[in-house]
Amino acid sequence: MFKAKKNMPLWQFVITSSILLVLIALPAWEADANQNLEIELHHMIISEANGLLEVREIITVLNKDDQPVVVDKTLPEKEQYTFKVILPYGTATLNFPEKFDMGNDIIGTDTEFFFTIPLEPGITELDFFYTVRPQNGAQFLLNKEILYPTKSLFIITRGGVGLSGSQMVYVGPTHIGNEGAQQYYWEKPTVGEDIIFIAGKNVAVDGKISSDTNSSLDRGYRASFHSAGHVRFWYTSPFSKIEPHLFLVVFLSILTFGTYFFIRGRSKEDQDTKVHCNDETKFQDLLDRQMELLAKLAEVEKKHRSGEISQEKYNKQYVMYKEKLINVKLQLKLLSE
Repeated sequence: MFKAKKNMPLWQFVITSSILLVLIALPAWEADANQNLEIELHHMIISEANGLLEVREIITVLNKDDQPVVVDKTLPEKEQYTFKVILPYGTATLNFPEKFDMGNDIIGTDTEFFFTIPLEPGITELDFFYTVRPQNGAQFLLNKEILYPTKSLFIITRGGVGLSGSQMVYVGPTHIGNEGAQQYYWEKPTVGEDIIFIAGKNVAVDGKISSDTNSSLDRGYRASFHSAGHVRFWYTSPFSKIEPHLFLVVFLSILTFGTYFFIRGRSKEDQDTKVHCNDETKFQDLLDRQMELLAKLAEVEKKHRSGEISQEKYNKQYVMYKEKLINVKLQLKLLSE
């Protein structure tokens, strides 16, 4: 077994290694320091019509800074934007709501586009529509790279469209207004990862797919850094810009001696108690949030019946609160498992 030299006590080795790791990681932290955008909630609403897949994306963007994110005119022209979207292969058409000025708010190409609008501190909702051509008979292959930290990614299908992907989790039936739909979520979205799934009316709504199809997806689209699991782990860390093998050497050295001190100084029972308390607090917060959203839905229904709000405003508010409620219920389900 490796032993520290007498002229370097164990505690000194641990401290020295920790400082070295911080110095190595510092450029990565600095590179990410100005990335104040994250996606609170990303919805993809999918249906099929006229031989094309119709996709609406609603992205709730959070600017964590206290200043708006605006176009930086000092950057190269291709980097003068506030939010970037990569379109899936086979995109046929792209459209935007009337609230966006196509001449000033959006620039782009056939494969990607960019919003140039200011993103104020707090929440901004971006939405857009596109159609996708089939890639395999009556099936559609969608692959999109995750560019920003994303908390939740939900996909809702309408009109009998089913989805299948190796990380696609089928939640169950839901409703959009009075229309039945199916809901899925993408498990643990991470920056740099490709969202890859098959969609179509001939795909089972529970997301089941043959092993041959899954294998072809993995072979054709997954990154090649050892394994898909390694890729997900690496992109979620603050060290993702460091040479991975150098990081691994330093990290394992610290981990070895850190484990030694952990066994001596900390009990597993204390940790389990803290985690349990945190989960209970989070669960109660989600229950409170669920009750709040149910109350808001009831209030919207009441206002609609009494004629206080228009049909258009009712539809918009109902869908917004319903989607948030679905998200809360899903988190409650995951916590209770």
